[in-house]
Amino acid sequence: MYHLVGRWRTKLCAEQARVRIRRDVPSFEALLPEAMQIREAFGIAMPVYVWVNQNLTRMHSVLEALKWSGYTYVEPVAGQLQGSDPDGSKQIVQQDKTCPDVLIFPSHVRENLQASPLISEGHLVLQDKSQCLGPQSVLCLFEAGDDVLVVPGCSFPTLAHLCSLLPSWQSHIFVCQPSEDPARTTLNAMCQRLHCKGITLLPEQFLSLAPGDQRLARVSIVLVMPPCSASGINNPVNFILQEGIDPETLPNLCLATTATEEKLAQLSKQQLQLLQHAMCLSGPRAIVYNTCSVYEAENEDVVHTALEIARTDSRINTYQLGPPVLFPWKMDEFGDARESFLKLPFPGAEWQLHSCALTAGTFKHVNWTQTPAVKSIHNAFFFL
Repeated sequence: MYHLVGRWRTKLCAEQARVRIRRDVPSFEALLPEAMQIREAFGIAMPVYVWVNQNLTRMHSVLEALKWSGYTYVEPVAGQLQGSDPDGSKQIVQQDKTCPDVLIFPSHVRENLQASPLISEGHLVLQDKSQCLGPQSVLCLFEAGDDVLVVPGCSFPTLAHLCSLLPSWQSHIFVCQPSEDPARTTLNAMCQRLHCKGITLLPEQFLSLAPGDQRLARVSIVLVMPPCSASGINNPVNFILQEGIDPETLPNLCLATTATEEKLAQLSKQQLQLLQHAMCLSGPRAIVYNTCSVYEAENEDVVHTALEIARTDSRINTYQLGPPVLFPWKMDEFGDARESFLKLPFPGAEWQLHSCALTAGTFKHVNWTQTPAVKSIHNAFFFL
């Protein structure tokens, strides 16, 4: 993609200049809708997030390597947003307060960081924090001997992150990846590069899994990160590159904040199917539901509908809402921990939280299981 853009760069720049003159605007960015301009501005200023691949290294080794590369470790300061650099020129690094394996860098070091051997060799993985909260929630719920089932829709880097967090000698991570799916090749290549272990690929579709499938007898946690509108994403280009998404989805991502009712209905129907089937499985004690959407139709509405249907459908296990979980929980960053739904709106929205400039929008909900008769869905919904 970069090669093709480079070949036509001169013609593209000339055409952009002509359009700008005809429209009488100061810059090409001014041609974008106001909502997109706000998202773009926040997206460019957002800190850079990476997680430490614990299959290959440890946090102290990474920090030592960064120190030798000219980065300075800075402890988070009370009242100051993480990842911020008032001077706009220093190469600083901070450890995230809620995701201990995540490091934060100022936005201006992105290009230097991307060229670092730590990235190319798989010791660090670039990924927005919004995509890290689901795996971190699973880690908080994890107990020795637990297996985890990942529902389709979760990106491969997120799957690798989960693999990095959980001990491969104690558990398995199951993911449905049909044998004929060409994405299997990409997944296998990523697992080899990042030294991911403990991932078991199931050859059938998730919706065709039987509730009492013996392969899933030890599965105690299900991570549901279904396809969504991604309306909480601030920088669609970086999101596509980091998550390995088809570049042809870029126009849809750019217009995600203006999704039509028809599109939302289609997505919420698919999300409800995946969540309901996860609730049909006999073993899990917890389900984590995580999207990058700011729409209630894809989040609270999906969860409440699934719980309501379970009350009258004997095929679906009964779950109850539980508060979102993170380690450690930080009230000052995420709000009231007693809420069943954790929402971090994208920056620029009228209802943004004070910390939203640090990440994209996400929604997280967890349903818990407390007894064999009544399961608890850790409704962990994050809008990041």
